[in-house]
Amino acid sequence: MKNFYFNNLSFALLSLLPLGLVAGPFVAEILMNLVSLIFLYDIRKNKNFMIFKDKIFFFFFFFFIFLIFSLINSDIFSESAINVFFYLRFIIFSFAAFSIIKK
Repeated sequence: MKNFYFNNLSFALLSLLPLGLVAGPFVAEILMNLVSLIFLYDIRKNKNFMIFKDKIFFFFFFFFIFLIFSLINSDIFSESAINVFFYLRFIIFSFAAFSIIKK
C-alpha cells in the first residue's frame, strides 16, 4: 500500500513540475528535490540498486567526476564549488523521472 502511495505521490509531483516552472525556480526546485528524495527512499526501501548499474548512469557519474576534477583545477574554486557538487541532483532526478514514467 505504501509503495502505491509513493508511486502516486511521485507521479503527482512530477506532473506538477511544469506548473512549478511557471510559478518560479524555487517551486520547481522543491518539486524536483522531493521527487528525487522519494525515488532514493524507494530504491533503498526495496533494495533495488540495479538502476545504478546502468550504462547511462555510469556515463553521468563519470561526467560528474569530470566536473569535480575540472573544479579542482580551476581558478575560481570557491565561487563554483557548491554548484558542481549539487549537479548530482539532476542526475538522480533524470533517473527518477524515467522510473516514474516507466511505471
